[in-house]
Amino acid sequence: MIAPCKITAAAELLDLKILSKSPSEWRIGNKGSLSLDLNKDCFYDHEHSKGGGVFDLIQHLGHASNPQEAAQFLEDNGLIENQRSASPKSKKLLREHIYVDGSEKNVRKSVKYTDGSWKQFRWTGER
Repeated sequence: MIAPCKITAAAELLDLKILSKSPSEWRIGNKGSLSLDLNKDCFYDHEHSKGGGVFDLIQHLGHASNPQEAAQFLEDNGLIENQRSASPKSKKLLREHIYVDGSEKNVRKSVKYTDGSWKQFRWTGER
């Protein structure tokens, strides 16, 4: 599973006490029992034998009780975008192509957005 955001960003948001840092791992807490794997964006708590991803870290530290609440926590704090509002209407239009039939009547429109996605529509408007 791809992490919704960097685990380091979540750790900084949570204002965790960082005991030590290396390029691939952060150790958190008084004894460093909470380990953040920066390459895999996951954590492991050696004291409680629990680990997981970013959502699991948010839950483990008591800021959420399920993955949906963890996602909402990250969204509320600006670390992830609102996934429900990502619709073609909110995407920026790059270009559109109008397809015509043999009698020059518009039949379809294809729209390309700046994120590289395409959407096709049946033609409902006049030329």
